[in-house]
Amino acid sequence: MSKSFAVLVALLMASSVAFADNEPPKGFTALFNGNDLHGWHAMPHYDPRKLETMSDDERTALLDKWMEDAETHWSVDNGELVNDGKGAYLTSEQKFGDIELWIDYKTHAKADSGIYLRTTPQVQIWDYSREGGKWNRGADKGSGGLFNNAQGSIGKDPLVRADKAFGEWNRFRIVQVGEITSVWLNDQLVVDRIPMANYWNRSRPLFKEGRIQLQTHGGEIRWKNLFVRKIGDEEAQKILTQHDESQFTTLFNGKDLTGWQGAVDNYEVVDGAIVTKQGHGGTLFTADEYADFVVRLEVKIPPGCNNGLAIRYPGKGAPHVDGMCELQVLDSEHEKYKDLHPTQYHGSIYGMVPAHRGFLKPAGEWNYQEVTVRGSQIKIQLNGYNILDGDVSKITKSKDGKLPPGLMRKSGYFGFAGHNDPVAFRNVRIRRLGEHEVPPYRLASPGFRGHNSSGRAASNERLPTDIGPEKHVLWKQPLAAGHSSPAVFEDQVYVTAISEKKLLTIALNREDGTTVWEREAPYKELENIHRIGSYAQCTPATDGEFIVSLFGSSGLYCYNKQGDLVWKRPMGPFNNGFGAGTSPIISGEYIILAQDHDTDSFLMAVDKRNGDIIWKVDRSEFPRNYCSPVIWHVGGKKQIVVAATLRIVGYDFETGKELWTVRGLSRAVCVTPVIGPHNNLYVAGWAAGGDETERISVAPFDEFIKGNDANKNGLIERSELEKGGDIERRYTQVDRDKSETVTKEEFEFYRNLFDQAQNVVMAVKPGGKGDITETHVMWQYRKFVPFCSSPLYANGYVFTLKDGGIFTSLSAVTGEAMQTRRLAGTGNYYASAVLGDNKIYAINQAGVLTVLTPQAEFKQLASADFGEDAYATPAIVDGKIYLRTAGHLYCFALQK
Repeated sequence: MSKSFAVLVALLMASSVAFADNEPPKGFTALFNGNDLHGWHAMPHYDPRKLETMSDDERTALLDKWMEDAETHWSVDNGELVNDGKGAYLTSEQKFGDIELWIDYKTHAKADSGIYLRTTPQVQIWDYSREGGKWNRGADKGSGGLFNNAQGSIGKDPLVRADKAFGEWNRFRIVQVGEITSVWLNDQLVVDRIPMANYWNRSRPLFKEGRIQLQTHGGEIRWKNLFVRKIGDEEAQKILTQHDESQFTTLFNGKDLTGWQGAVDNYEVVDGAIVTKQGHGGTLFTADEYADFVVRLEVKIPPGCNNGLAIRYPGKGAPHVDGMCELQVLDSEHEKYKDLHPTQYHGSIYGMVPAHRGFLKPAGEWNYQEVTVRGSQIKIQLNGYNILDGDVSKITKSKDGKLPPGLMRKSGYFGFAGHNDPVAFRNVRIRRLGEHEVPPYRLASPGFRGHNSSGRAASNERLPTDIGPEKHVLWKQPLAAGHSSPAVFEDQVYVTAISEKKLLTIALNREDGTTVWEREAPYKELENIHRIGSYAQCTPATDGEFIVSLFGSSGLYCYNKQGDLVWKRPMGPFNNGFGAGTSPIISGEYIILAQDHDTDSFLMAVDKRNGDIIWKVDRSEFPRNYCSPVIWHVGGKKQIVVAATLRIVGYDFETGKELWTVRGLSRAVCVTPVIGPHNNLYVAGWAAGGDETERISVAPFDEFIKGNDANKNGLIERSELEKGGDIERRYTQVDRDKSETVTKEEFEFYRNLFDQAQNVVMAVKPGGKGDITETHVMWQYRKFVPFCSSPLYANGYVFTLKDGGIFTSLSAVTGEAMQTRRLAGTGNYYASAVLGDNKIYAINQAGVLTVLTPQAEFKQLASADFGEDAYATPAIVDGKIYLRTAGHLYCFALQK
């Protein structure tokens, strides 16, 4: 790290700087002089674009009227700006672009205020208590969020609640480059590099500059120490890239064209930049191919010049035809380009998707540009503004007519498409994206609860609310019995089932539910299962190329999309009277499978292409559990998380080595953890006898056997136990080796589980090693813990669903219970709740579905009775809900 960059980072991290009130530190300017309102005018919540279109006289008259109103409600008291909670907002005379801003404020109960940046609402300030009146709108999460960003988006709510008590001074520190905004409240980061939405025109990026406004309504608020510092171009670029620059690889050494191929003779290196020779062109491209990636670079465009970025270029032909696409590099504001098609200006996907204009610096200046290619999606950030977010799979035509043949290429070279003009590129670096960094495919729910078991829809398409057996049914097909959830990828749906004692993997057409293929998994014998269980309990996993199914009686099977068997790995029946129920997952090149049974428990990674075992970890300390693994990305590496008896474990993805553990969980875990958007892990585990007020406790073996060993053989048989007692009811579990006798070792093992078990919902922050129980557990909640229904994260809350239909909302930040109430669907829940279109869908064992709002004080929107049992978790894909009952598979959608 360079010395100048180190100084920058130190400045950005240190907000607790000592200074006298209203006396700015070095490099800053005071917006408030401590004496009067000099430098400020007044303006209420008003579209600044309207103000700009007025005549000077109209504008002056309106501003005078607003200022007259403001002078009634604003005053200066002992070096503090004071507002009584009414009137127009105090507004800076000066406009600002990229800035660092410090503001101190002190407010009272019922506060609802904020700070407008670039005349745009807002960094939120409010009363976070229930009594404040805005509790169910997100106030419980505290101040500092970008309140007018989209519902459910990261940054709308603060990362932590950092507010001080009423009557104490709070300090904001805000850094904004382009629309990328970071906010610290009382030295705690509450918004981390999030684009601030343009409230006045949500279809466009934030304004390039605007005024700072102090929003006030609802109660008295005081302000002081309002300091601002303008951020220059070099510093702005470092702020935009500092968070993950180490993960990028340099493509250009600044000296020559080593590592580049193609039209090498038509390019040259000038002053540390790659420049197209005047009058020459052709495509210069990388030595390596890339599938999904982020590329960062600086580009300087001479007046009237034209160039392009080649994306997934095949190495020959024209980038805009034979490659995935060409991204325009163009002097958009030059006179000679005034009549171009909208898809030809800078940043556009040539001929197909237009980029926002107005964010390119004048010709001859360096621009910072970042391009993200993920599946069929392309995003472009230019100088801190998101100017394009396009999905080429949705394009139906080009300005030139037919779509180019290379449009759906999945990999290729990155390069520069020269068009005879001396456009310059420097500081070119790239980072490959793993599948965890790729936003979920819009047309996929690849396994149990969708992407990484999140329970969240992959896209934001509208969904019907009042679905039912006869409402919003796109199609309904009879389906053989099974408890596995639907897995969806592009045009097919996958389930497992049992029919006439045949174990089946079935592929169905996503458009109408008709069977595309079904394949049988042979077996020698069917294992024992729970009385309400199924031989087809494990949800299949798919990545679009392979479909993987697990049957406890037979083993692991891998098929291609056409239904051809690629490989199989025999295993089972497992030593477990309830059968196998933990679903496999696919991550990268590995299939990850966790199987916890009464003996011989394991976690393993299998090569998805041939079924070879990459590694296998002994988990014999864990008896039967049903938590499917999830992938947790920490420090740029994958971890596998499995929650099970008494503890959660994080394993290294590549080796299976145990990295960390959290202790204090239930004696059996049937729910799968979920990872929130801020990368915190939310885990739950319930088993009988683990609640704080309802414990199972048995005497030590030597004492217990005195009254229970009728035949005096030193062992315990089931016939010797009281019917319905704590051990007799769980005899098949306590008898781990299934010898029909319980030894002292087996008995003491379970007695220890009863003693240590804790039914709990908890949050764990990332980054720990070893035993992190005391250091990384953020909070615990011991009430209304779910048994089988996995937790769901939405809008800053964790939702849990306990048998009996007891639904609870918890603050994801603090674990505080927001609301608990019983749903229309009571009884048991084996399916987990899922989220789509800002609605929660939950179905119970009896087939009663409830639809809810994902709020602190959630509300029931609809309910329906399907008249059949339901054990499968619904899948939500591309505006459709796939719901499996005991005898059918439904597809619901809003009819067009």
